[in-house]
Amino acid sequence: VSNVPAATRTGETIAWTGKLAKGQSVTITYTVKLNADAEGVLVNNHASSSATPPGDVPPITPPDVETWHPTPGYTFNKVADPASGSTVQEGDTITYTLTGTNFGKTELDTVITDDLSKVLDKADLDKAPVASIVTDGSSSPASTQPVLEGTKLSWNGKLEIGQQVVIVYSVKVKAGGEGKIVNNVASSTATPPVGPPVTPPEVTTEHPIPGYTLAKSSDPVSGSKVLPNSKITYTVTGTNIGATELD
Repeated sequence: VSNVPAATRTGETIAWTGKLAKGQSVTITYTVKLNADAEGVLVNNHASSSATPPGDVPPITPPDVETWHPTPGYTFNKVADPASGSTVQEGDTITYTLTGTNFGKTELDTVITDDLSKVLDKADLDKAPVASIVTDGSSSPASTQPVLEGTKLSWNGKLEIGQQVVIVYSVKVKAGGEGKIVNNVASSTATPPVGPPVTPPEVTTEHPIPGYTLAKSSDPVSGSKVLPNSKITYTVTGTNIGATELD
C-alpha cells in the first residue's frame, strides 16, 4: 500500500490503522536489538489484527500470531576444598568441583577444559574426575566422562535446558613443592544450536605451599678445637622460602 499512514509506537506496542482496498495488503517491518544482558530468556512477540468490512458486519478477527526466540544462558564455576588461597602441605588433599549450568532456553553443546600443568607437578591425582548431570535436583552419571590427557582435563557433552554438569576430582600434595603454588585454571564454552558460543570468564584457584629452612653456623667452624677463654660466635638463620607468611 502506498500513501498510507505509518505505524505508530506507544510504549511497547506497535499499531497500524488504515484502509485496504480489494487485493491490497499492508506490511509492517521493524527490527529489535537484544540487550547485552538478555541471557536465558524467551524473546516473545505477539501480534493480533481485526478488519471491519462496510455495513452492519462484525469485524473479521484472524487468530493471533506468535513468534519466539530462545536465548542461551550459561554459567561456569570452580571451587576447591580447602578454599582457594588456603595453605596446603605435603600429604594434604585438594578436592576440585567444576560446575557448568544451562539456565537458558536452548540446549547447549558444552566444553569444559581444566589446565592441571601447575597442579600435577606438585601433586598426584588422588581420585579420578567423575562427571554427573543434575536435572531438577536429581543427579545421575553423565553419558560422557572427563578425559585427562597429560595435564589437560576436558569434558564434552550436551546440556539440555535447565541441566547442570558437575565434575569432581581430587589431588594429593607430594613432597618437594615447598615454596611453590598449586595453581589451577579452568575454562568453558557452551554453544547453542544457532549463534556464537557463550564463554564465561576463566576460573583460577591457588593453594600456596609453605617452605622454611633452618641453618646454624659457628666461628670457628663446628669441629674446630677451642681453648679456654676463647670465643665462639654462633649464627642461627631461619628462612621463609615458601609462598605464605610464617609465624
